[in-house]
Amino acid sequence: MPLLFSYLSISSHHLKSKLTESGRQLFRSLIQTFSVFGFFNPDSHGGNIIIDPEKKLISIIDLGQVEQFEVNGMFSSDDRVILTQFLDSFQRKDAKRLVSSMKKMATNKNFSTKNLEKVMSSILSNKGLPLDQSFVEIVTQAADNGLRMKGKFSFGIIKGLIVITGEGYIPKDEMKEVIASEFKQVVKKKFPVFLMQSVRGGSCMEFMKRVFSY
Repeated sequence: MPLLFSYLSISSHHLKSKLTESGRQLFRSLIQTFSVFGFFNPDSHGGNIIIDPEKKLISIIDLGQVEQFEVNGMFSSDDRVILTQFLDSFQRKDAKRLVSSMKKMATNKNFSTKNLEKVMSSILSNKGLPLDQSFVEIVTQAADNGLRMKGKFSFGIIKGLIVITGEGYIPKDEMKEVIASEFKQVVKKKFPVFLMQSVRGGSCMEFMKRVFSY
């Protein structure tokens, strides 16, 4: 399994401090490992991180929960595209597109899209809901409304984002910036896929504006 975070240069051994360079590099590396290679470790809490300040080395232990996601070429959709659409819709508080991306994560189809859109809209509009709790509510309410999400998404990437947010490796605003940056890279790599999906959905011009706004 390729790991980008094996030989990071770090400036502090206080990993859980929100302002340390090590936390920033760790978070960025976890996201990049997913966006580039399709691997993600949802169990990256502080107890599974070892730092050697003398060698300036971060090591990840206990990789038993690492998930491998589908990675295809430029012209084919894959799990990175689905998650990118999910996170972009979440950040833009677009319940309809959020549910559309969640349907691609589901193992079943026997649920009400309209009901789910209503529930997701309520979650996204709750300004007082912390970022990690928002992810918890999305997964919980999806299940309560009949959408069974594939484990690699619910207990993989989304659980991992909840863990990372809770650990405070990086300030939440900066976390959003890193995710947006990786979204931009995925869009560049998979541009034909995103463009064709936007054409089919009748939102080609909106998509182009969003791409060039990053």
